[in-house]
Amino acid sequence: MCPSCFKRKGIKHATLGILPCKVCQDKHNSLLSPSQSVEIIPERIKAERVERADSILQPHVKGELDKRYLDLWGAEVCKEKGFTDKEIKNARYVSDDIRTENTALSYYKNRT
Repeated sequence: MCPSCFKRKGIKHATLGILPCKVCQDKHNSLLSPSQSVEIIPERIKAERVERADSILQPHVKGELDKRYLDLWGAEVCKEKGFTDKEIKNARYVSDDIRTENTALSYYKNRT
């Protein structure tokens, strides 16, 4: 008999003896291991992350001014951060090039 469920016939192994049946092995293999964590985050927090994503936006990526930051905060704030008028004029959306499917912000924006 299976040493796990005691209902079905166990699998005989020459070295290990009687192993659990195929059904019990499949059940055991489908369980999450401790290294596979489950993320349990309330919908309220997910919505706040999407809503406040721009508040953590960096003004530059690799030294180049991000146009999204410029649109959000304005030219005066960019000048205070040390950007020149030429850099402000030539700003482009550099953060959009970097965001991938693996980032948390794109994860939550795609889920809503």
